[in-house]
Amino acid sequence: MTQRAAPVQIFESIAAVNDRKDVVVLSSTAQVVSKFDVLTGAIGNFADSQLQLDDIVATFNVVTDTVNVTSDKLDSWSNQINEFASDSTGLLSTPSLLADSINDLFLSASNLFSTPTETLNAFALMFDFGDDDSDIIPTTYGLTQRKQNRDVLRQFVQVQAISYAYLSAVQIEYETLSDIDTINQGLNDQYKKITAADGFDDYSDLSDLRTAANNFLDDQRLSARRTVHISTVTKPMSVLAYQYYGNTDQTDLLLNLNKEQPVAFASGDMDIVTA
Repeated sequence: MTQRAAPVQIFESIAAVNDRKDVVVLSSTAQVVSKFDVLTGAIGNFADSQLQLDDIVATFNVVTDTVNVTSDKLDSWSNQINEFASDSTGLLSTPSLLADSINDLFLSASNLFSTPTETLNAFALMFDFGDDDSDIIPTTYGLTQRKQNRDVLRQFVQVQAISYAYLSAVQIEYETLSDIDTINQGLNDQYKKITAADGFDDYSDLSDLRTAANNFLDDQRLSARRTVHISTVTKPMSVLAYQYYGNTDQTDLLLNLNKEQPVAFASGDMDIVTA
């Protein structure tokens, strides 16, 4: 009888994922520098890109309004985002400064939140940036450049968002295998959307980041607790926790897994995790 080989651990480190993230930042910045241009083509291209920068500011504001920001960092963040908004006209004329300024916003935003989960949730709010923009039919040189500018900015923001999201994902201490799978599925869906869209030509660095993050999460899967479906008679959740784990320390975890249950009570079909 052939025995199944044990899973191979790759032991990707958080530092390695961070290094891959930094490479993506550099390569995506180079794409903006080489492709973004409001100084040639139709006069309306400058105004159109100005609206894109306004949308970037609005998106960051939605993020910081939705996810709790560490209070001692809020003032400096407000000053930074306001400075970006006021300097946007000048930034549009120099793509390298524009890209660096957006990079600075992402770096600062990555330090605004208390936990990796909050940081991941914040960047996930930026996954749809620019997706609802009206279509541009590139029938002239000016419109072709306008479309390219939009594509480049949209992809730049979305690539930065998923890059920092990947880093946040490997910093989370996961409770269960299903938690890992849920996060990873969302990241994979976003990766596929980004790489299928117009904008950048080369996603090899982003692919390397994705591989590093997936390898790290695969390692976490080997020790993650599994979710098991059970059926129980009505009893306090703490009693159920003691029944399965020998103590009541896991009561809050069971409550989080079964939020549809009456508060503090277990009844009928529900989920538990392996010990």
